Amino acid sequence: MAEQQPRKKRTRALPPIQRKSIVVKMQLKSSAVTQRVQGISDRLKTMTARIAGLYVLTTSNAEVRTRLETWFSAEIAEVDRRRQLLSTMHQMELKELGGQPAKFDIVTPDSYAIEIEVEHPIFWRVITAITEIDASAAELENMWLSGEIDDQTTFRARNIATNAITHFINVEEYEKIMASLTGQQKSEQAEDTDVSDSQEDQVEEKMVVNA
Repeated sequence: MAEQQPRKKRTRALPPIQRKSIVVKMQLKSSAVTQRVQGISDRLKTMTARIAGLYVLTTSNAEVRTRLETWFSAEIAEVDRRRQLLSTMHQMELKELGGQPAKFDIVTPDSYAIEIEVEHPIFWRVITAITEIDASAAELENMWLSGEIDDQTTFRARNIATNAITHFINVEEYEKIMASLTGQQKSEQAEDTDVSDSQEDQVEEKMVVNA
């Protein structure tokens, strides 16, 4: 009779970990910012989630955490720099009008709303950066709709706003930071192995002497 093969135990796959989150509905006001954010929303959300994960991983690694914070703060600052350009343009246009823009009821479509799941405090910094540049871009768009600024001016403003969103979060720099963290972890694992090998050698030496 043929020998029966032992049955392999089936291992059940663990369910994915579900994290707490806050669903934030952002009602954007600028058509330029809305179109750009909606166009790259998946990448933006994914990269923000990855950065959040990197913040968690570097909690006990001061060197890489400092590099991460320096880089991410610079990304936020660049968006704010472009926001300030839009704000300066708006103030200059207002000055030419004597500080009194026309007052119209601007209708913003409901489709300008997007949802973001906040899974880490770092998301709030991204939301704030987008909200602020959106508000500045919307002011100039509203002046254009009111006939107070020309097409050339609004075209410049649109480019500034869309470029701020498009170039937000440098993927290459993120990958460099991630690679440096991975490299450190491998180095630490190698050091742990060396230490354990050295300890084994010491044990063997003691055994020979005692023999």
